[in-house]
This record gives sequence, C-alpha cells and structure tokens, in this order.
Amino acid sequence: MDGGAVPSPSNAFENASSKSDAPSNLEIPASVAMGGAHQNITIDVGSTGGKQTVVDDVVGPLVYESTVEDVRKPSLSLPEVDTATFASTGTTLLLPSNQPVSMRARIIAIIVVFTCAFGVLNGADFTVPDSGLYKHRDIIWNFAKDAPQDSAIFSGRILQHDGTPAVNWSVSLSDLSKDPLHTGQNGEFRFQALDPGRMWVQAHNGTHARRWHILLSGPVGFEPGVTHLELILDPSSAWNASLDAEPGVNVYNPEAEEYPNPHYDPSAANYYVMAGFAFIFLSLIGIVIAAIAGRSGDPSMLRLSSVFAFFTMGYYGVGCLLGLLTGLATIWLPSRE
Repeated sequence: MDGGAVPSPSNAFENASSKSDAPSNLEIPASVAMGGAHQNITIDVGSTGGKQTVVDDVVGPLVYESTVEDVRKPSLSLPEVDTATFASTGTTLLLPSNQPVSMRARIIAIIVVFTCAFGVLNGADFTVPDSGLYKHRDIIWNFAKDAPQDSAIFSGRILQHDGTPAVNWSVSLSDLSKDPLHTGQNGEFRFQALDPGRMWVQAHNGTHARRWHILLSGPVGFEPGVTHLELILDPSSAWNASLDAEPGVNVYNPEAEEYPNPHYDPSAANYYVMAGFAFIFLSLIGIVIAAIAGRSGDPSMLRLSSVFAFFTMGYYGVGCLLGLLTGLATIWLPSRE
C-alpha cells in the first residue's frame, strides 16, 4: 500500500536535503552501528556540504568530512586542538661545574703542590743514611744528647779481619766507671746502664789494641736504647811491630775520618728510612689531591691536601708551617655549590 508506506532513512534524508523548508536537525529513527552498539544519532544538516556534525546521544558531537549524500558512510575525526606554543625567556642556567674557580683556590693548590714536592725531596733525604741534609748519625746524636742517663745498652762482637771471633779479648770503654769485659766464644760482649751519645771503645789482647769511636742510641719510648755493633780488627800488619817489645799495649788508633763519623747501629737508622718513605707517600697523595682541588675549587679537598702537606714535615718544618697556613686559608674560601 503506497499511501501508508514508510520511507527508508536514505530517502528521507535525500528528501529533506532537497527541500528548502526541511528541518535543520533530522533524527534518523533507524539504528546506526558504532562500535558494536546501536544508538540514536541526530544529524545537523544545516549546510549541504563540507564538514557536518553528528550528535550522538552518548558520545556527543562528532565531526565528519562528507557531503549529505554520503551520510551513510561518514568519515569521523576529532575536533581540532590548538597547537601549544613555547617561548624562551633567554635565562641561562649556570651549573656548579661551570662556575669559575676562584684565584685564591688556585693559589692555595699551587702552594700545597710545591710544599708536597719538597716533602718528596725531604723523604728521599731520609732514605739515604750518610748524605743529604739529614744524616742518620746526626739525628741519633741529637736525640741521644738529651736522653736520660744510664738509658743505653751497648752489645756487640769483636771479630778478626777474616771474620772469625776474637775470643777472650778485653773490651773497655771511655766511661771509666764501667769495668772491662772479656769476649766470649763468639766474640760477644754486653754493657748496660750507659749514657747515650758518643763514646770510645777499646779491645786488646795484651799485645795489640784497637780503638773505635761509637755512637750509642737513646731510648725509644719506654724501651732503653740498644746499640749493637760488630767491630772488626785490622790485620796484624796494621800494627807497628817495633812497638810490640815496648812496655804496655801496642795501640792502633782509628783513622781520622772515624772521628767525625762514629759507628752507629744500622738498625736504629731503619726507623728513619721508613719515615722517609712515609713522607714520600704522604707527599704524593697530597700532590694528587691538591691538583684535583685546584681544578674543582673544592675547599674541603684543598683542606685535605693541606693536612697531607702538614705531615710531610719538609726541611726545617717548612711543610708543617705551610700546611697549617693553607689549611687556615681554606676556611673562608667560598664554595662553588
């Protein structure tokens, strides 16, 4: 029956778009499938072409780009969004690492490096016993002359020039308060309760005698100073044979160079050798830290390098003085943080 026929949605849409008095909003009674769900959609046909708006009861307005004739197959897109615009303020962020190192920090670092370099030389001087500014026997003598009395022990052996023990030789000291001793089977002897410092010792067998100039070490801490020496006799040809017939003992006196350079215990010098290597080690660490601190300008690292410079001692205590001064100078040094 033609009079009561219901037009299809497409025909209704075409008719509405062709008439000037068609409504601006047309609600399609049919169902449109969107995402698997059937929803009522109202189409705004206010214009005959270009962008059209589909109003969904659930989603809201959707824009599609098609003509009214293609409404059955709309191409939907999201509304346009304004593009965000970024602008530069021209402000530069200066990191702590880009801050310039202060001139005072660099000067402190240079002073510490030079102080520690002299500390290396000072330590090397300590490792050489009989040369340089610090001679071991001079150091031992400086400590011994102020040591308490009767705080030294002197022990040793008397040996023939070929290394065999000088048995039953009489050993006497320039300290006349001590009675002479006789060497044992190994040429050994031992004196106690002596005054530290320089002393003469003489060994004789009734015919020939030999003297040595020695240096007795002072006490170390609570322990008495122990000096152990092996004294070697000269060959028989060293004595004047014409004096053997004279009354008394034919004495062979030390060479002239022995007077300013008395014999001392080499083991006592080991402490100063180890101290020398310690000074070198501390100085090298101080140089490395000062070099890093000079580039970074870090006051704490400069202060640490000054501590190492202080303990390098230096000649005449110069390292202690400069290390103290540079350490104090870092207190008011501004940080780069």
